[in-house]
Amino acid sequence: CWDDDVHFDSHSRYYAPAVDAVVTTDVFSLDAYKRLGVPAILSLGNFSRELYRAAGLTRDIDVSFVGNCAKADRKQYMDFLRDNGIKVEGFGFGTQSGFIPMSEMCRVFNRSKINLNFSRLEHVGWIHGDNPPAARTMGHKGRPIEIAMTRSFCLSESYPALPRVLEVGSEIDCFTDKASLLEKVRYYLDHDARREEIA
Repeated sequence: CWDDDVHFDSHSRYYAPAVDAVVTTDVFSLDAYKRLGVPAILSLGNFSRELYRAAGLTRDIDVSFVGNCAKADRKQYMDFLRDNGIKVEGFGFGTQSGFIPMSEMCRVFNRSKINLNFSRLEHVGWIHGDNPPAARTMGHKGRPIEIAMTRSFCLSESYPALPRVLEVGSEIDCFTDKASLLEKVRYYLDHDARREEIA
């Protein structure tokens, strides 16, 4: 069950009783499966060591984001950084650069001083109607793990499951709003050694 953070309440909980066990990518769904009497294990995904690897490239991009800029408020955050003098490059749907192949995505991670990760989920209410438990606003993404595999620095929007996946402050750092994003971006652009230590 790949997207239990979004689909557990509308989908997975109904199928779970029909199976012997579940592999989920959502930390918080583990307890929900347990309450249903279904054994569940957490697997954050399989990532290719051949694709996601440190390439030793010059970090010539200050801040980057690879992903869909049309989702949630990602574009607003990136525009806010730009409006405050930060050089940000976006790659993916809704960006000037557009889509890039996976191999180029890994090069972007390796070239970036700061790789951004956003955790806010797209508006899921249209899937779930007015079901409040299903309309979670934050979810775990695989992007921080992909970035970490390239030995690059990830600055992620904070979300509840993150501390159960990576150690905040030593393996990744987080922001909670636009002001904290700007503050941390400025800090890590000025502190190369600390940023590389975390990477």
